[in-house]
Amino acid sequence: MLPLERRRSRLGLVLVVLGCLVARPIYLLAGVRFNSTPLGFYIQYVDPLLLRERLVESLLHLRDQPPLFNAYLGVVLKLFGSHADLAFAASFLLAGVALGATVFRLLERLGVSTWLAALITLTWVDGPVFILYENWLFYMLPVALLLALGALWLHRYLTTRRTRDAFGFFLILAVASLTNGMFHPVWVVSVIGLLIALERGHRRRLARAALLPLALLGGLMLKNVLVYGEPSTGRFMRQYDLAVVTVQRVPLPVRKKLVAQGKLSPVSVLPFDTPYFHPERYESIVPRPPPSGIPLLDDPRKSTGWGDGKYRAVNWHQQYFLTVGELYQSDTAYVLRHLPGGYLKQVGTNIGAYFNPSDECDGLERDRPNAKELKRALEVYDLVLAGQTAVGRPAYLHLLILPALFAFALFRVWKQRRALLARAGVSRRHTEAIVLLFILGNITWCLVLAVAISFGDQSRYRYLVTALYLVLLGLAAERAKRWVTVWRRRRSRRLALAKFDSPANLR
Repeated sequence: MLPLERRRSRLGLVLVVLGCLVARPIYLLAGVRFNSTPLGFYIQYVDPLLLRERLVESLLHLRDQPPLFNAYLGVVLKLFGSHADLAFAASFLLAGVALGATVFRLLERLGVSTWLAALITLTWVDGPVFILYENWLFYMLPVALLLALGALWLHRYLTTRRTRDAFGFFLILAVASLTNGMFHPVWVVSVIGLLIALERGHRRRLARAALLPLALLGGLMLKNVLVYGEPSTGRFMRQYDLAVVTVQRVPLPVRKKLVAQGKLSPVSVLPFDTPYFHPERYESIVPRPPPSGIPLLDDPRKSTGWGDGKYRAVNWHQQYFLTVGELYQSDTAYVLRHLPGGYLKQVGTNIGAYFNPSDECDGLERDRPNAKELKRALEVYDLVLAGQTAVGRPAYLHLLILPALFAFALFRVWKQRRALLARAGVSRRHTEAIVLLFILGNITWCLVLAVAISFGDQSRYRYLVTALYLVLLGLAAERAKRWVTVWRRRRSRRLALAKFDSPANLR
């Protein structure tokens, strides 16, 4: 990079960071506050009392979530005590600024001009949707940062071929997998395997760099086998989610008839909200196992409440739910074999919901405090950038632009297929093609899981890859800008030649 370009790049990065920092006090004055209430009742989180007093034991026996985010919650609670909310808010603010800086640097590295990269980044990170996620104690923003960092570090490795950059990329993948169960170790192994296959001249370097990250994931899976007999996490959540999008889509009278015939278990006719609010309904169907002496596995409810505080939140990490989950899984298998129509209809609904604005999800509804304060800003933002005229209506711009960006990236990879498969060293086209493959792969992964498994919040899952969509938008805009510049130059040249060849000049 030339000195002038380097100075321009630094100035653009400073502008992005300052733009983030200046906007936050404005939102604070508008009434936005960090929302840490999920700590008390979200199903993904360990009871805060256990995080404070029995953190190591709880992480060791954690069944339904990867350990890192709960470890983060526990460490903050232990270190900061009554000031934990302030620590959560500060760390999420840093994550938001880091995500903005990462997207800006990645856009620049892929050839997007500094000012266009800054404009795209600031439009997103200073928007009200981003602010909602930045002030929500949930792992969506940190995981979105990890995916963007992964793309940036992949680009770093491909331009330097340094082992430490490859290690950084693989470590980021492992951390994402240890933070959010959506990013299963199979995802990590697939990315590493594809990169090794494409980087044929650097396979040994990549294999060495992948050893420690893969060992971390392997160590977690080995711990899971030794502690509770299976390698993966999130088993009950997957079983329940699949049951909701399959079994619950069968009409209740039909389910009752199938239960009477012994083809479905009695859990299939229980209300949808049973594991969230009334797990005692299962006890007439499945007896409770003997206590293990470990509160995380034994306690049916947490020490904290939800709603108006009258009800104690359910502990989704209890071992009792594993037995219940096997019934849900058996029912799901039967319905997929014999009554798949409801599931297919649900998939179609999920595809449409995937394109909704990311603020349309459970936890960010317009009657929640932060969303209520930003209601007008969200309406304008979603209208201008998503093409949605009202909550619940289709987001027409998303429906048009997001698939177009995906197709644009596929076309770019296809055009660069020879460079992609080349054995030679550093190549700009080879680098861009591999980064685009990583982006497309992550978008596809999140889309498939959101559409095929989840019964709601598809647009929240899309938020995880919004930064990657922005990178594609920047590339497309840069290409369009260059096409316009070339067209103008050719048009000016033609006009000049026509003027030179005019009869008046020939006299």
